[in-house]
Amino acid sequence: MTAITTVEQLNEFVRSKQPRATISGDLANTLNRHLGTSTSLEVIYERKEHRDMNRDVIAVTEVHWLQVGRSRIALDDVLNRAGIA
Repeated sequence: MTAITTVEQLNEFVRSKQPRATISGDLANTLNRHLGTSTSLEVIYERKEHRDMNRDVIAVTEVHWLQVGRSRIALDDVLNRAGIA
């Protein structure tokens, strides 16, 4: 799993579309102030294809999630709250 400690590494991870990474260090501490969670955070990339009745792809949704306990929060929402995005 990829380890992320800086905003630059996080941006590169988002562009790379890798499936998972762990945020730690100062970046995790900054995000944790807004989430109230543990010191490292798991980031999950999810891609969904939306199909019509003929099974043709009509849209694609790509989202990066932060796994917080058993919940997922959109990475963009957390970054906006933390003033990082």
